[in-house]
Amino acid sequence: MSPLELVINFFARSNFFTLVIMLWLSIYFIITFGIL
Repeated sequence: MSPLELVINFFARSNFFTLVIMLWLSIYFIITFGIL
C-alpha cells in the first residue's frame, strides 16, 4: 500500500479529525516559515 493510499484511507475513515490535523499543520508551517 502506497503512502498516498494510506492517507486517503485514513482521511475517509476520520474526515473531521484529519481536517483538524491538516489545518493545524498548515497554520504551524505558516508560522514557522513566517519566522524564517
